[in-house]
Amino acid sequence: MVIGLGAASAHASRLYAHLTDRTCRFADDLNEIDPAAVDVVVATADRVDAQLLKHLYCPPARSASRGRAPGLIFSAAPDSLRSQVLIRAAARQLSRSSSTAANRVDVLSEAEFASETLPNWRLLGASAAPEDLLEGLQAGATVLVISSHADGVDARLSASQTLCPAETWRAAGFASAPRCALTGTCHRHATDLASARLRGHAVAPALLRAQFLLADFCCGFLDPASVVGPEWRLIDPLLDNATLGAVVTRWKIDVTSWSQRIRAADLFCRGRQVGHALASVNDASATNGTGEAFCLFGDPEMELPPLPRWEAEIEFAPSTPSSTPPPDSVTTSGGMPFLITVMKSLLEHDELAVRSAARSAHTLLETGCNGESLAEAVLNAVRCVGSFSRAWLPCAHMESASSRTICCRVCTSPATSVALRAWPGHYRDIVTCARCGIVADAPAASALPDFSLSPDGTAILDMKHATACEAGGIYLRSHQRSDARWLPLDLDGRARAFRIDLAPHLAHMRGPVVATLYLIDGCDVVELSIPFRAPTAPS
Repeated sequence: MVIGLGAASAHASRLYAHLTDRTCRFADDLNEIDPAAVDVVVATADRVDAQLLKHLYCPPARSASRGRAPGLIFSAAPDSLRSQVLIRAAARQLSRSSSTAANRVDVLSEAEFASETLPNWRLLGASAAPEDLLEGLQAGATVLVISSHADGVDARLSASQTLCPAETWRAAGFASAPRCALTGTCHRHATDLASARLRGHAVAPALLRAQFLLADFCCGFLDPASVVGPEWRLIDPLLDNATLGAVVTRWKIDVTSWSQRIRAADLFCRGRQVGHALASVNDASATNGTGEAFCLFGDPEMELPPLPRWEAEIEFAPSTPSSTPPPDSVTTSGGMPFLITVMKSLLEHDELAVRSAARSAHTLLETGCNGESLAEAVLNAVRCVGSFSRAWLPCAHMESASSRTICCRVCTSPATSVALRAWPGHYRDIVTCARCGIVADAPAASALPDFSLSPDGTAILDMKHATACEAGGIYLRSHQRSDARWLPLDLDGRARAFRIDLAPHLAHMRGPVVATLYLIDGCDVVELSIPFRAPTAPS
């Protein structure tokens, strides 16, 4: 259903309902709008404020009842509102028929690195070269994520560039103008506004090219009641950019951690409609008590394909050494890729203490060690992971560690088992095999579930130590990565134990298989990986 808020939006709301094959009705007051029943609200800018956004997106349970948040389309005048309607309707339709390769670009303005290119994924940090940053912003990405501290007027992109709408400003409303407009000085780059534009410090919103923009700002929508008037804000020129199909951002100032930001971004890269992803983000924020909430300027039925994610980078990657090491030389080289990858990601953490601990643990894990040195390295690593994810929180207080040599359950080669202990009764047992590179992570009395595979191929998932999870699945991957299967889990939120028959899938996979359990607990991604010797397929 499309709802036109206010008489001025009547024609535009009828047009949008027609273009998207929905019913249409009208409302004069926001209290006449049921967030659980509406798909899109169409309004002029004078009707869009923090009260309307709070009504539509807080509490998220209003939209979570059907698993999808509504969208909002607005503009300052009826003529420009008609343009917005045409842009959003076209973006919705094109997202369903796009044949171009999907890709993702992240602009991480607070991360101290330059740039990194991964398959279908470009990462740009605070030290990115201006030409690289502009290339990423104009690449026409399927998903463009800009993570920045912003006040609703502009947004920092890097140490040398700022997303700034100054070129769209008109000489009006100086009583409510931002400081830079009053003084003519760009305080971010210590120069006048004209020089900032000429030198490339100010990047115009019209230059951005992306199918979907996640403007992960502290404040992305400036309320009309703010000290700075709405004619100076950043969101309007962003929405006037016809190449941005939809924009998700915050409307109230909120400062979140690095881990919360990347988890929110990942939820939009899971191959779902924007409205479903947004409902998950807001619901997770309410559950975690962070208080943050995002709003959607666009259509909730806009489709986003699966894209690279931070959580997918943190996975167990088996290796295949040429020979079996003797018991006294078991090392971590290639045997603890999960913790190595996590430590590598934490090297860019926004907290100095976490970066320092991660650097030390990462060095030990990469160079390889054994015995008590291995135990100490794993202990330091797990402490870092504990500060990184709420799901690992009990592990942040691990106090001691010990190691012993056991037989790997997959290849029967010598493996190292590291036992971690924390007062008053949290335990973890992490097993690493240097030959097959498999890590078995067995939580005990921690915040993670118990996950195991029986010899007959039955997966047993016990949620007794875990909080309620909203979604999940099991990823089966052969040792050589030549075969992989994804099996979604039906988690109804009530059952605490599950038995999943994997035998039909394992029967077609050769040799050792790694079964990785993924659970979405709010914005946290719980990942556990265990080895399994699949039966040899008949010749």
